[in-house]
Amino acid sequence: MSIDDYVKAWPAGLMKYELAPLISLPNQTSQFLQEVGLPLGREPEWIFDGIVHPLAQDVYAFGMHFVTQLALDENGTVYEYDAGNMLFLNSGVEELAYCLTFRKKASRGRVKVQSEEDFRRFQQSILEIDPKALTEGSYWATMLTKLKRRCSKYDSSARIR
Repeated sequence: MSIDDYVKAWPAGLMKYELAPLISLPNQTSQFLQEVGLPLGREPEWIFDGIVHPLAQDVYAFGMHFVTQLALDENGTVYEYDAGNMLFLNSGVEELAYCLTFRKKASRGRVKVQSEEDFRRFQQSILEIDPKALTEGSYWATMLTKLKRRCSKYDSSARIR
């Protein structure tokens, strides 16, 4: 996915971030947050507000997933952060952005998952965006496990929710 494809996928716009000088993130992470941004609007479970603030030592909050904070570590890796526990989401904010875009297309029915072959293609797409995203126990691995169960249980169109 190109940055242009990503920007076009979010017609409500993207939230760009202003980073305080004391926030120490990799250049690529800072540049993506400041120049491109993260989705605004119609994905209510993912909230990005344009603010990065310290959460713990070398861990920075930058949004919410439902009621759980989204966090970046000093390497730019993205986690869900809940009471000191960190659940791996993506290798970086750009990978998170692209995975969310692919998920959005799937939830809108533009990517059909009706068979085992469809599921494998969906899984491969996530792996192409971020090879580490499907690490056992990660958010994306859990989401795909639920999707696979729905797919095999109903043997019909399964949508991502």
